[in-house]
Amino acid sequence: MAGGINRIQFNPAAQPVDTVGIDPNFQRMAAPVDTSPQRVAPTAPTPIAKPADNTGNAAALISALSSFAGVAKSFLDERDERQQKADMVEGQFYALNHSDQQSWQKALEADATLASKSPWFKKGLSESLATNAVSKRLGQLQAEYVTSGIASSTDPDAIQKWYMDRMKETLDQYTDPDSRRAALEAAKAGAAKFAANHTQNATANLIQEKNRVGNQQFAETLDAYSTAPGVSPASRNREPIALKDATPEQLAFLEATSSGESPGYNIRFGGAKGNLNFDINGPHPGIGEEIHFGPNKGKKSTASGKYQFIIGTWKGVWGGVNQYMTPENQDRAALWLAERDYKDRTGRNIWEDIKAGGFNRQIQAVLAPTWESFGKGQDRRTALFNSVLKQGGGKVSDAPTANPEYDEMQTKLYATRDARIASGEDSKTVTAGLVQTVINKAYMSLDPNYLGILDQPDAKGVKLSSDPEVQKQIIAAKDHVYQLTTRRDAQKAALQEKQEKAQRERLKSAFYVAQENAFQSIAKGEQVKDESGNVNADGTFSSKAIADAAKIHSSLAEKMIAMNKSLTDRTQTEDPHSLVDAQTRLYSGDILVADVPDLIASGVLKSPQTISKFYEQARQNQTQSFLNSAVYRDAMSDINDVLGDPMNIDMEKAKNKVEAKGEVRTRYIEWMRDNPKATPMQQSQFLFETTKAVLGDKADIEAWKAQKKAKPELAAPPTPGKEQPKPAPAPGTSAPVREAQAVPAPSRDVDTTNKFVWGSLNELEGAFSLWRQNPSRPGPFNHWLEAQGITDQKQAVRWYLQQKALAGTQR
Repeated sequence: MAGGINRIQFNPAAQPVDTVGIDPNFQRMAAPVDTSPQRVAPTAPTPIAKPADNTGNAAALISALSSFAGVAKSFLDERDERQQKADMVEGQFYALNHSDQQSWQKALEADATLASKSPWFKKGLSESLATNAVSKRLGQLQAEYVTSGIASSTDPDAIQKWYMDRMKETLDQYTDPDSRRAALEAAKAGAAKFAANHTQNATANLIQEKNRVGNQQFAETLDAYSTAPGVSPASRNREPIALKDATPEQLAFLEATSSGESPGYNIRFGGAKGNLNFDINGPHPGIGEEIHFGPNKGKKSTASGKYQFIIGTWKGVWGGVNQYMTPENQDRAALWLAERDYKDRTGRNIWEDIKAGGFNRQIQAVLAPTWESFGKGQDRRTALFNSVLKQGGGKVSDAPTANPEYDEMQTKLYATRDARIASGEDSKTVTAGLVQTVINKAYMSLDPNYLGILDQPDAKGVKLSSDPEVQKQIIAAKDHVYQLTTRRDAQKAALQEKQEKAQRERLKSAFYVAQENAFQSIAKGEQVKDESGNVNADGTFSSKAIADAAKIHSSLAEKMIAMNKSLTDRTQTEDPHSLVDAQTRLYSGDILVADVPDLIASGVLKSPQTISKFYEQARQNQTQSFLNSAVYRDAMSDINDVLGDPMNIDMEKAKNKVEAKGEVRTRYIEWMRDNPKATPMQQSQFLFETTKAVLGDKADIEAWKAQKKAKPELAAPPTPGKEQPKPAPAPGTSAPVREAQAVPAPSRDVDTTNKFVWGSLNELEGAFSLWRQNPSRPGPFNHWLEAQGITDQKQAVRWYLQQKALAGTQR
């Protein structure tokens, strides 16, 4: 260009090339080539040369051009710098949208046109791709760090190798200078953050580990003493007993008593406020504070002093006078109260019993109503008593051996705490660890006496429980231990009751089996032997067996006595009407094995032979499903209806009817064994033919069947209190006619224990049969059950049998 500065033109290659070495001073694109036809211009005449102007005009122009060249160069350089930045931004933006292209080479493989881009585009793209890849890897390492073992490391330098081992693979994939420099810078920044974060974590881990180890020392101290041979004694008060003339036994008693009550003579119960002080040179303070745990939660207590006397008890000891609560007065009052209450409750002298058997659980249980703390932790209190008694020169009895080093345990705990604080650990953290360890021990052992450690002063006389927050924790822990203990005791009692109930049921079942076996043996003429092997002619339980059962539960013994009575009554004459009725229901499939004991208990069954037969037939009712089928029940109903109700015919015919049912039943069972796949139609035909053959001349079964098919209208149910028509004799019978009775309406006011409330036994039988088929269906039998408040089916059967028996006496 005339009068201008020639610049290097950037001409992109046709294929991708390495443009790293190209001079960055370039214009963005080459000027387009004009390919249009050019006209030939006429040749101008050569101008005549003019002489040089050596005047100031030429020099001024040269000077101006020289100055302009510097300005133009600066302008072009500034334009090039802006273009470079734009190319860099464009490359970075491309990298954001194509993060899957991890390098410049990958980007060219995906898009060959990028080769025509400027080197600055490549530089921005390469740097951004490398930085993005490292950042992504940093995020992965951050997640891995949290879940790795190094996060719990206590070594601040451990992070360096861990970080570089995991970042190496990402860094090694970048070889060109731009990408590698960007990747290293991003990795270096990430390393700094990892190092700072890990150092902070390692420091916290180190503190936490030291705290864990220290708390483990607390726990080991508690465990070492609690698992030592013998029983750990309860916490002893550091304030000595004031009474100087006390015997060794009295001194040990006072120490053992106060250990579960109060740490000092001047302490009164303060509820949520913790222990409060009062003047021991004055009378009982008598101030009531609300109780926040235990069985008396919500009530108020005036408990005060070393033995926590309430105001009423304190005055009672001194004849109604509110005596001064000096330490010596409190000691004497405690001894006097123990002697009096023990004497009142046992009639014996407490000190003589202590010398004879030690301060044992029995003595403490007697005194538990006086001092509630005696209700638990008895062995530890005995251990403390023995320890103090031995130190005082007294003779220790054979009560549980004590561990006399309980105070040493407390001293060791506080010494461990002080040593940890001296080594630089935080005082609050260490103390909180000690408090929580002691509370955890109380929870695990369900022994609130461990909490007494927190009420004991250390070498400087400071009690941990003096901190209001610690006091709240102690109260909450005592309440929680009480709840856990109560729940444990309740679960233990429930389990014991469940086991005892299961044992009773097993024994009851065994008693029934033993009774049945005795009946069967007697029926066969065999000898029956009792549990000692002696011959027992009537099969009854011996007095020893009954006594052994009574030790388990009184109901078992009562059941055995009742069963013995039924056995001894077997020689009595059974009521023929009740027996025939029971046999009728047995052959009809209505009586099961569980019903037989009720028949025995009600006196319906007495003979061993009859009982044995009933058991056998009842088992068949349960095991042979076809005995509960509709076709079989219809056959039994036909026999019952044809021959008439057993209560309305003479006993000879009633027995014939029962025998007929038994014969049909026996033949049916044998036939079903040979024809197990017989259809209901085939079964019905067999039963009809069998019934006809068995009855023979006793009844016209075919005429009855024809009459039954006519389906006469059902009579209306009897109206309570209204005289009912006399029933017509059944076909083939000559039943005696009974006078109509006034039938009371179902009501609780009717005494059914001595009064038959049905119009006839036939009516009762029919109502009962309908009820047995469907106990939930409304009907006259259900109406009477509801009126009498009977809901249990066994009770309903007993009521039915009772009504049957009453009907027999009112014939």
